[in-house]
Amino acid sequence: MSDRTNTKPIKTVLVCESTLHGNTRKPVNAIDETYPITVLGKCSCKGFDTFGPLKLFGGLNKNHPDADEIRKSVEFYGDISKNM
Repeated sequence: MSDRTNTKPIKTVLVCESTLHGNTRKPVNAIDETYPITVLGKCSCKGFDTFGPLKLFGGLNKNHPDADEIRKSVEFYGDISKNM
C-alpha cells in the first residue's frame, strides 16, 4: 500500500443504498477516517434486495427507494453541485 500521509485530500461524496439501512453507516464513516478525503456530503437510503434466497420471498424493502427518498437524493445532489 502506498504512503498516503502526504496526499492532498480529495473532495468526495459518499452515496450508498442497502437492505440493512443502519449497517452501512459504520463502513462509510470508516472511509472518512482511512483515506485523506474531504467529504462534501453523505446520502443513503434503503434498497430493494432480491439476492439469493430473498428472491424466493419477493425480496426485502419492496418499494424502496420510494418517492420521498428519491426526492431527498435529488435535493442532496442539487445542494452538492451548488457547493462545488
